[in-house]
Amino acid sequence: REHAKLNEALDREISAFIGQEAMHSKEHHAFHISAQQHGLNPESLEKITGIVLKGLEKVFSKKWNLLVTVGLEHYTAVLVVS
Repeated sequence: REHAKLNEALDREISAFIGQEAMHSKEHHAFHISAQQHGLNPESLEKITGIVLKGLEKVFSKKWNLLVTVGLEHYTAVLVVS
């Protein structure tokens, strides 16, 4: 991040990304709490999802895999809000 200090725009983008990732982590934690409250095991859900995604990576394009990831992140966020 030393080089970013010399570039104000880059430094702002890095700071914004760090903040976004902090919120992302917070949302995943909230998902874990919500899943547990509904009798689900979030670790097993994530393990199964990871296995499925690894299989899809081998078959579909990077663009399609990115779309799947975006969809799963949105789905997770909606579950937490509900």
